[in-house]
Amino acid sequence: MEEVLEQEYSAPVRWVESKAQNTHENALLSAKLLHHEGISRVLVVSHGVDTRRTRREFRAVGLEVISAATDIPSLTIASPIQLLPSMSALHQSYLALYELFGNELDASQQEGQGRVLTVPVATPTLPNGSRALMRR
Repeated sequence: MEEVLEQEYSAPVRWVESKAQNTHENALLSAKLLHHEGISRVLVVSHGVDTRRTRREFRAVGLEVISAATDIPSLTIASPIQLLPSMSALHQSYLALYELFGNELDASQQEGQGRVLTVPVATPTLPNGSRALMRR
């Protein structure tokens, strides 16, 4: 993002947070950096499917958020070929389910209802009859 802002938009970048491994860490580290400078309102650019979670994470650390979504999935079907299975569709399904489960889990935790969202994981049986170990 820094490169795009500076090279394509000739916009100087004043703050860079580069240590985060995920959105939660990015919100925490960015808030620490920006609150130190007296900044409490931010424009957060994120993928269209991540916008809800991203906004929630940044609000939770005390930042007022203006969301700017990129790559917003379309619900229109331009061609019947789009109905065929594809790796792209599988990836989009993965992203949608990841966000759906994450948002549901977060909502249940914030409501304080103590609900836990569980997703069953099948343990494959190997040809010799033993069970494979699965890491979560």
